[in-house]
Amino acid sequence: MSCCGRKRAEQRVPAGFTSGPGAAYIQGTHAASSAHAARSGVMERRPKVIFEYTGATALAVIGGVTRLRYTFIKPGTRVEVDARDRASMAAVPNLRIVG
Repeated sequence: MSCCGRKRAEQRVPAGFTSGPGAAYIQGTHAASSAHAARSGVMERRPKVIFEYTGATALAVIGGVTRLRYTFIKPGTRVEVDARDRASMAAVPNLRIVG
């Protein structure tokens, strides 16, 4: 009886992915970013502000500075917002700062 496990494993990994010039680049990039994270010790954490939606339906807002999309799925929803987007979010009707 033959073993098909090896052939099945070979089919899962694209040819050339684990060896060759592209794999070295991908592995090097990952190693470099891991080394940077290890040196810094802690991931950078930006201050957050909490906004609550008081409108009647759902609302999506794009932050004025970060260009992040903040989605309020129903009335009363609270979302953490990057502090840099505080001014632009405060100008949106039906949004209020709660924290």
